[in-house]
Formats: sequence, structure tokens, C-alpha cells
Amino acid sequence: MEFELVDNAALEKELDEKISEKPPYDGPERRVGQRRCGHDRRSLVRFELDKSDRRQTEDRRNTTNVWDKGHTLF
Repeated sequence: MEFELVDNAALEKELDEKISEKPPYDGPERRVGQRRCGHDRRSLVRFELDKSDRRQTEDRRNTTNVWDKGHTLF
């Protein structure tokens, strides 16, 4: 198996040209009916705007992204 290096900018330009050439769908509507026609099963709203935020501590998730340090796949 052999791999070939491809210029990403040229590939993106080529894909953009293909997408822009394709006209939007203008045919008949194919959807039969509404997908969500049932009643709302929720018994309560998950938040209320007039109440204060209940969170006490800072967010525990790491805010740095692995790719920010310049890592590549090679």
C-alpha cells in the first residue's frame, strides 16, 4: 500500500467547486408527514430564568485543547 501526499488547499478548493456546481433540490416534497406529532412528554422545564445559578464551583473540565500545542499526525 502506498500513500501520496496531497495539498489540502487544492483539495478543499476542488471540493468547494463541486459543491457550488450542484444545484439545490427543487423537486416535489418527499416527506410524508410531521416527524414529531405526539404530545410533549416532559413534566417540567429543566431550568427557570428567574432563579439564580445553583453551581457553586468552577468547571472541572480541562479547557486546553490537545491540538493547541501544535501536534500533527506525523
